Amino acid sequence: MEQPQEITAALTRDNCRHGFIGGYAVSLDVDLVVDADPVNVRQLLLQVSGFQLTGANSLVFMHNGRAVKVEILRGGHTQQMKLPDAKSVPLHYISARNLPEHDSDTPIPIVHPAVLMLTKVKRWSDIAQSTRPRSIKKAHGDFQDIQVILGWLISNNLRIDFTAYPEKPKESLLPCFRKLCQLHTTVRPLLEVAMEAQDLDRLHN
Repeated sequence: MEQPQEITAALTRDNCRHGFIGGYAVSLDVDLVVDADPVNVRQLLLQVSGFQLTGANSLVFMHNGRAVKVEILRGGHTQQMKLPDAKSVPLHYISARNLPEHDSDTPIPIVHPAVLMLTKVKRWSDIAQSTRPRSIKKAHGDFQDIQVILGWLISNNLRIDFTAYPEKPKESLLPCFRKLCQLHTTVRPLLEVAMEAQDLDRLHN
């Protein structure tokens, strides 16, 4: 899929800081936070070949006959979803060559895994016990992402960084991790390595 590098190229030309937060590498959707008005970003991308609007007014990127949905989001304290602010959130750059079906060296900015972990656990927690088929599928995908992110943090000797996500206080996120430990005991050993000791202690209090 070409959409990550196409998006990054267009937004970089427009000096718009951005970071991917969705499973763009493996799924048929793309989620990103931007440091600009999402309406303006959408109009910018519509000028790039391959991007178009559906009948439902959703932005998509056409790839090999498939419509890949692109969700443009604005983070920050003042936004309803309280996602990380693209203006200040730490980013981690990966080569597009490391993504499935990509053959470019374009550096792709993703929200740093130490923060991305927090957004993933929060969303997983919101739907983890849902009985709706779509939510069950999303929760399963989020849990897989959580395992991968934890493995990456551990292999790079990094810890989950609550301070880099001021939009969501630690007190509101720790219960999500507590639920994660209760429903998936296999992650406990990983969290013991990837989480600060004082934060880990609070999960059991």
